[in-house]
Amino acid sequence: LLRRENWRDGMVIEWFNAGGGYQQPEQWDEGSTLGVYIGRPDLETEEGIWHDVLMLFNPFEGNVPFRIPQFGEGGWVLELTTSDTANEGVVITKEKDFELEGRSIALFRRP
Repeated sequence: LLRRENWRDGMVIEWFNAGGGYQQPEQWDEGSTLGVYIGRPDLETEEGIWHDVLMLFNPFEGNVPFRIPQFGEGGWVLELTTSDTANEGVVITKEKDFELEGRSIALFRRP
């Protein structure tokens, strides 16, 4: 997804707040927990390429429950986190909040 000669072509980027809604203009100055969805719909049929990723960022000391935004069918697989690596590989769905630990980053991909 990100290793492309011109990775911006056809890319969809959406920013989210911890409640799972779209990041609002007034929230950018809060330094708050946020997430970014990066997708390439044109890559969905290609094998071995992540066509959708979701990255969550928590700059605070404390844990923050993050409502996972839903795109399409299925959930998200936790691929990498800078905190609790025991949860890597877990599938998160829109019905659940993900507990994003303090001062951490989490990277999800589509299964």
